Amino acid sequence: MGKFYRQATSLTQREKLNFPTLRKKMRKGEPPGSNYAYRERQAMDYKIEVKHSEPTLTAVIRSRVRPQELSKFVPAACGEVWSFFRSAGLPKPGRHVAFYLGDGQGSVEVGAEVAEPFAGNDRIQCSQLPARRVASTVHFGPYARLGEANRAIREWCAEHGYRLSCVSWEIYGHWQESWNADPSQIRTDVFYLLDDQKS
Repeated sequence: MGKFYRQATSLTQREKLNFPTLRKKMRKGEPPGSNYAYRERQAMDYKIEVKHSEPTLTAVIRSRVRPQELSKFVPAACGEVWSFFRSAGLPKPGRHVAFYLGDGQGSVEVGAEVAEPFAGNDRIQCSQLPARRVASTVHFGPYARLGEANRAIREWCAEHGYRLSCVSWEIYGHWQESWNADPSQIRTDVFYLLDDQKS
């Protein structure tokens, strides 16, 4: 199991575009020079870990989505999955997930973890996250800065001779009320599937 700390220092173009949204999620009435705003501008430290992921059943909507549309598609798809489970009387799903198939077509599966297989419909299907060797890290902070966690994994793997596949996924922590006041505590687990052999 390999571990390393990676510091992300710059924002991607998408993150720069989303920064006004990030500001809106700051504590109401908090001045721009406050400690919270200062923390949000700081670089994040990432512990990169190489491990074997657990097979996880999911309830998902599969679609092809352009990168600029993900911020709308992901919450909408998660909400649709939860509504399906409620109306069908099925056990409550777990954490939300976004699984990027890496096929070059923008294919993504978005939904939630489930405990057992189920019969879906023409929109929602039962799927599974891979049980393979992965490089992973935990991102604490607004979703608009998730690109920094992804970049940290890619850079660390390149430096340490691990070949990444094009497949990745994110698991979003159960929303806590405290996160509304302090988005720096929002948890997202990020995973990249590794090729079988180290380069």
